[in-house]
Amino acid sequence: MEIPERWRKTNLASMSNSEIEEMIADMRKADRSVNLPIPFLPETIHKISAMFHCKRCGRCCIGGAEGVFLNQLDIKRLSKGMEMSEKQFVDEFTFISDGRHFLPFPCPFYDAKSSLCIVYQFRPDKCKLFPFYPSSNITITQDTNPSANKVSAISISVRCPEGRDIAMRLLKSYRDSNKR
Repeated sequence: MEIPERWRKTNLASMSNSEIEEMIADMRKADRSVNLPIPFLPETIHKISAMFHCKRCGRCCIGGAEGVFLNQLDIKRLSKGMEMSEKQFVDEFTFISDGRHFLPFPCPFYDAKSSLCIVYQFRPDKCKLFPFYPSSNITITQDTNPSANKVSAISISVRCPEGRDIAMRLLKSYRDSNKR
């Protein structure tokens, strides 16, 4: 789904708390993630991840746009953990889109009764990072030098209740630190 039109060119520094909350609610309805003006680097992910306390609601496992992307290491780790060949794992649990492997939603490894992942100890990298991941369309220059390396901004899924709360806190903090 598209980002709601009214939020496409919003100046975060001028938004009120209620406008930030309204923007996040609109992004959630559109099943969009919120991009934050924070670089997706190990130290920032570590700091933000410390704010995250999973509520075990299962929203990360039961729905989303396309499924959970699996890289080759994910496939190797999952198949080994499940004591099956990579081919057997891929054939039994994944689908291919644009030449890439995905787990479908709802995730076949989510146990709704216990709200637990049955392959938690060898879950995919994307699941380890959820609700945080690199933005696919926003980059940040890490230096005042325009030719410096650019890194992806952090994107937070607001489908996750805890992700939504963290996004609100970080957006408000960013806005407050950039007010003039």
